[in-house]
Amino acid sequence: MMPAAQPEAILASVTSFDGPSPRVLLATDPVAEELDRAQHETESGPCFDAYREQRAVSVPSIEESNGRWPNLKDRALASGVHSCLAMPMRADEGAWVLNLYGREPGAFDAISPDSAALIATMAGVAVANARAHQETRDLVTHLELALETRDVIGQAQGIIMANEKLAADDAFSILRKASQHRNVKLREIAREVVDAGTTPKPKA
Repeated sequence: MMPAAQPEAILASVTSFDGPSPRVLLATDPVAEELDRAQHETESGPCFDAYREQRAVSVPSIEESNGRWPNLKDRALASGVHSCLAMPMRADEGAWVLNLYGREPGAFDAISPDSAALIATMAGVAVANARAHQETRDLVTHLELALETRDVIGQAQGIIMANEKLAADDAFSILRKASQHRNVKLREIAREVVDAGTTPKPKA
């Protein structure tokens, strides 16, 4: 498993499909917004695939994407972005896609399907709640918090995988069960694992 990308190496944005044309709802960095718009111009890219197919779309190497999205490829590489992960967001407010862009190839290789679904859910709830206040800075802050939570969970997964010799999905399942059994938020369980370096034990 590749190590989790550092938060500062990840750019994020949310594209909204709940209007007559897609638009960037928010972005943590101008580069992320530019890469979203590059996909809007051609109506193609991981963001559009994630929306149309309602599944997470991972691109470990934009440079080796076989010419599928030349507009995105040129702008991404020029901006120092080499990988991306697009996920449909679980939110009642509209049809959104969360786009993560990595500064290195394979930045999101360690994210399992379960983790991708969790990230999309957390980000969807956070952004929907903050959107009610219509403050862009609040939206970005909530999205950045969701990404920080993702990073902690990814680290905890890695520790459990190493300790128990498990696959990523099985490690995530242990985190989820510990959260449910102890009635503690998943990110808090993950933080305990990272701090202690041990596998959590569910409590009745």
